[in-house]
Amino acid sequence: MRKKLALIVAGVLVAGGATVASLVGSSASAATTLKVVEHAVTDKYIDIGKPGDSRGDQLTFSNKVYDATDTTVAGSDQGWCVRIAPKKGSWECVYTTFLAGGQIIGTLRQ
Repeated sequence: MRKKLALIVAGVLVAGGATVASLVGSSASAATTLKVVEHAVTDKYIDIGKPGDSRGDQLTFSNKVYDATDTTVAGSDQGWCVRIAPKKGSWECVYTTFLAGGQIIGTLRQ
């Protein structure tokens, strides 16, 4: 499950980056698309409360992000997720992606 969640977070980074970049462009008519690829190698699952997959469990991560070609490090990300409803597979996540031009802060509910 952690690997699946990490891929979803990576997908949101791509979508979130495009949205934020277009909103902060120099003019309303100029849109910029930003695509990054996360290598989810540091995910740490923390079992809290009832043993096994249960409400309140956490997932933390801090990874490098690469450019759209997945060849050059473009920055890094870090964040955490909390298990909301195990039977539904629900997580709520908060993350920050750090790039040379600034940060993108996002949330994800799965």
